Amino acid sequence: MSLNIRRNIKSARFRQIISLYGATLLSIVLGVGVSKLNTHLLTPLEYGNLKYIEKIFVIGTTILSFGLFTTIKSLIPRISSSARKGRFLGASLVILLAVSGILTLCLIGFAFIQPLLFEQDLRWFLLISSFLAIAIAGERFLQSVLTGDNEIQKLSLFRLLPRILNIVFILPFLWFFTFNVTYAWFAKLIGILIAFIIIYAGLRPRFGGLRTNVNLILRHNKTFGLHIYTGALFGVLSGQLAVVFISYFTRDNTYVGYFSLANMTTMPLMLVPSIVGETFFKDFARSKCIKKKILSSTVLISSFTLVLFFLTIKPVMLLLFGQEFAIAADLARILVIGKILYGFADIFNRFLSAHRMGKYIRNSAIMTGIVSFLGNVFAIKLLGVNGAVLTVVAAGSTYLMMCIYYYRKFIRTSATPPGP
Repeated sequence: MSLNIRRNIKSARFRQIISLYGATLLSIVLGVGVSKLNTHLLTPLEYGNLKYIEKIFVIGTTILSFGLFTTIKSLIPRISSSARKGRFLGASLVILLAVSGILTLCLIGFAFIQPLLFEQDLRWFLLISSFLAIAIAGERFLQSVLTGDNEIQKLSLFRLLPRILNIVFILPFLWFFTFNVTYAWFAKLIGILIAFIIIYAGLRPRFGGLRTNVNLILRHNKTFGLHIYTGALFGVLSGQLAVVFISYFTRDNTYVGYFSLANMTTMPLMLVPSIVGETFFKDFARSKCIKKKILSSTVLISSFTLVLFFLTIKPVMLLLFGQEFAIAADLARILVIGKILYGFADIFNRFLSAHRMGKYIRNSAIMTGIVSFLGNVFAIKLLGVNGAVLTVVAAGSTYLMMCIYYYRKFIRTSATPPGP
């Protein structure tokens, strides 16, 4: 038994998990630092406006990526030649630029109708920042590329570098300048963009054979990525819309800030199992099932982290953000349950994705999205921000059950011998 434990600790995959989780945990600590600075320099309403705009950009990226980033992630492990990979990464960058251009135009259009739908008029904020939309799209894109290529060290760096740069850009405002929401948002976008350029340049993309590789991505996207995309519109997008519904029904972006802060502090619990799925993504493509020791180890670590979270979250949040944000700590204690359920579902989701089971993933996301959408509409209307938290728990339960169902279905199907 002890020999197996030592062997697991020495394994490359175990070291990658520790590296990525350590970097992710540190990035969240840095993110808390960023939030501490932002909440110190902004009012609760201004902080809520900041998180609201951020979510609009993320929703726009989800809608307009059309599953292309997922397709790119699934194709990279199948490319063995470094020269071919370089050309593929060059074509992938062209895809990103196209998605970002469309996103920018859509954000400009949304800026003119936003004041008609919501209490806060943020049209000029949207207009001036829309030209940096590539930062948010690039963040999602690069995470997919690095996961697919098993570049865990670079992925770990990308989790950290934007947060560090964000803090560096904010610090001068503590002493020398007047701070506002616009500066806070630009500090985040520019930090992501600089980190993206540094890390993607290190992947050495090449721009030969662009048409061939772009057509390859588009062709595979029709049979795989679009299935994931359809599910994402129901699943991921419905969850992202929680912030929009909170803003719409409460008419107060202060509660958007509370919910976003609670969401950020619960991310480490979700990321424990999710990172396991990311690290083993390449291995899953060659495996018939998920090994039991992977699941049991993940359950053990997550259970320990959950107990620690319940014991420390309230005093830590009061210490960092003050009594003014105490509501966020109460929300986090419920929200964390839903986040853990999402995290465990991601392990099965990554396995199905590695085996290109796009329809299974789509169906799981659609069911999750239906639960999430109904919860966001009715629960937030009736219970306000508490309804949003309960919706995350309900949607997380649905997502886990659906992923396990389709995982077991895949195992049964692949184990069935072919007919005569």
